[in-house]
Amino acid sequence: MNNHLVFVNCPVCMGNKSIPVKKLNGYVLVKCRTCQMVFCDPRPPEDELLYAYRNYRGLRFNSYFGVDDMVEAHMSWTAYNERKRKNDERILEIITPFGPSGKLLDVGCSAGHFLASARQKGYRCYGIDILPSGNGYASDLTVKEGTLQQARF
Repeated sequence: MNNHLVFVNCPVCMGNKSIPVKKLNGYVLVKCRTCQMVFCDPRPPEDELLYAYRNYRGLRFNSYFGVDDMVEAHMSWTAYNERKRKNDERILEIITPFGPSGKLLDVGCSAGHFLASARQKGYRCYGIDILPSGNGYASDLTVKEGTLQQARF
């Protein structure tokens, strides 16, 4: 389906200068020369991305992106949640030196697992996702549905 790709500016700073860093499943990841954000460019148009996300089922990545299962079918929820928790801890260890507390925005927050972990560490958490979270993890946090541009954080 990637024959309808569109070129985009950096989603963080809107810069238009980037360098390729990696090819992944037919897509190119680039790094913005202004803010260092890594993103897919070109990428499927917004309507195709929204379709892919809305048709996402269970623990499997939609084959639209050509990505293997994120979680093997035999993995239990307990094992999956433990993997998520360890990943959240690793990310928090990376960002803590830049600010051990304060506001934190998770773009693409999904059900809010990471937001819940960050809140336990003392961050004031906000999230944005193209789909509604529909899950208790983010129910008491500020999570907006839509794109970052629509949310206007």
